Amino acid sequence: MRPLLLFILLILGLTNCNQSKENDSNVIKTVFHETGKIKTILSLNSKGNQNGQSFYFNEYGFLDSTVTFSNGIIDGIKKIFYDAQIDTYEYEKGNLLSHSVYDSLNKLLYKTPLDITKVGKTQIRFFSNHNYIDQSKIDTFTITNEGLPPYNRQLEVSGAIIERLHDTTFTIRTSKHFADLKQIVLKILARQNVSDTTEKGIVIDSLLIPAK
Repeated sequence: MRPLLLFILLILGLTNCNQSKENDSNVIKTVFHETGKIKTILSLNSKGNQNGQSFYFNEYGFLDSTVTFSNGIIDGIKKIFYDAQIDTYEYEKGNLLSHSVYDSLNKLLYKTPLDITKVGKTQIRFFSNHNYIDQSKIDTFTITNEGLPPYNRQLEVSGAIIERLHDTTFTIRTSKHFADLKQIVLKILARQNVSDTTEKGIVIDSLLIPAK
């Protein structure tokens, strides 16, 4: 986050002490931790309300979050920065419109609400290059759907056992419990709220995979 911090400092033209200064119609107020590290950079209007983008830093001086305000009300984008992901919230006049999660490379991992009508066809590839399941072996596959972030995806399988390796990569195997198995049914579901353990995903595709 250091390059981003440098960019912020260049834009705001900060000095090394607590201060407020005029920036067009707003006042930029900088507050520091006791350690001397920047704590907050607030954009305030003439009424003292946050107006524009404000920046928040942790005690070590690293950017923790940014929030856009309009006359004291969240109105725009709020971002919370973690080591491996960025949570992005979109607000309009204090009302939350959407929540998205991106990884450190800006790849979309999760979005709600999700427009299921825009989810594309399922693409599945087995590492064995087979178009069937070999019941004597464990196979690995990748699965993607354009418009369906990996955290929104839920898989249900009948006739086999799958285990997640990565966002889009899974292992699949059968067992002795699946006697006389002819095919495996793999359902792809879309979920709107991954934090809701009671939510039942919507089936968007169902694949029939031969077993030999």
